[in-house]
Amino acid sequence: MTNRQSRILKELYWTEEYISAEKLAERFGFSVKTIRNDIGYLKKWIQEKELGKITSKNNAGFHLEITEENWKIALKEISGDKNRKSGLEQNFEHFSVVEALLKEDIVQINKLTSELYVSRNMMDSYLQKATEWFHKRGISVIKKRGAGMSLQTTEHNYRLALWAYYVEHIMKDTEKSREFLWGFRNEGVEQSIKDLERKYDLSFSYDGYRKLMFLLSVMIVRIRKNNTNKESLLLQKSGLYYKMAKECRSFWKNLIK
Repeated sequence: MTNRQSRILKELYWTEEYISAEKLAERFGFSVKTIRNDIGYLKKWIQEKELGKITSKNNAGFHLEITEENWKIALKEISGDKNRKSGLEQNFEHFSVVEALLKEDIVQINKLTSELYVSRNMMDSYLQKATEWFHKRGISVIKKRGAGMSLQTTEHNYRLALWAYYVEHIMKDTEKSREFLWGFRNEGVEQSIKDLERKYDLSFSYDGYRKLMFLLSVMIVRIRKNNTNKESLLLQKSGLYYKMAKECRSFWKNLIK
């Protein structure tokens, strides 16, 4: 059982009524299709262990039927699975910490530990690895007693770190890729880049085009969320880059509203 599947199973246990795949998908940040596939696995897992059953109801969702005694047995089974986790699954949890720090202003360690269903010692290990990942990118992880953890970084380094994480762990997953930037729709950014290519009679490389579209999208999202200053739109240099940025400035202003 993967970490995500164990989280879904525990959510089903703590939910007294039926819960839909859509609500689970929203809660855990995965597609409805992924959630349904995981529940299919969990149904077989529960039945094979003879612990209970997961029932479904149209327009309502799913419900876990299990006794308290059998739930304790299920928890022991899940714990055993976690102790046998592969390095790939542990790597997933380590980078779940990285993503949380990138996408939240403040990360509460106890809450994150609970969400990942890991021990505090294991979480400390993940935090150390996440801190090293950020350090390589010129970013510090700051711990404040009673307030959680946050990043200390320049806007430039933050955006490049977000891009690095996206390339390493999100880009190949189409479902997650669509929602990674807080659900931002980048059609307007894509059109502005095409307009630039036509006006200046140039063509960005595939990698350059993809990175530019991502970073411009991050810029707009950050400004909308008031996480950065609007002065970031200005490129304080001369030459072609400055001309291109100036050309799109009015267009980007409309996107930021």
